[in-house]
Amino acid sequence: MSDEFVQRFLGAENTKEALAWLKAGPDNIHTLAEGLPTENSIELIQGFYDAGAKEVLAVEIDEYDDFQNTGKLVIELSDDPAERAAVLEKADEIAISQGFNPEQDSGQRYVFLMLD
Repeated sequence: MSDEFVQRFLGAENTKEALAWLKAGPDNIHTLAEGLPTENSIELIQGFYDAGAKEVLAVEIDEYDDFQNTGKLVIELSDDPAERAAVLEKADEIAISQGFNPEQDSGQRYVFLMLD
């Protein structure tokens, strides 16, 4: 996806930095994807940061009576080629498992990732 596509999520009301959002509530109040517990959601996001992501945003967060959930992430890529490659590799594994095409490094600033 293009950086232009991602712009619509930046600064939106239902966009939050993913780790802070996941940690803001009791277990399983804030979750990613369908049925992924909060602890596993945090591990997933931390993995992107460990790989070199500059920022990971949870976008289009849906609010329900007793929990919040999203299956969409925007990941800001580093300028470092090795970190970019590591983040894109992690994102590609998820994208392919969901039936989407892998993201090529075209110098983009952001990657949009569907988790479900």
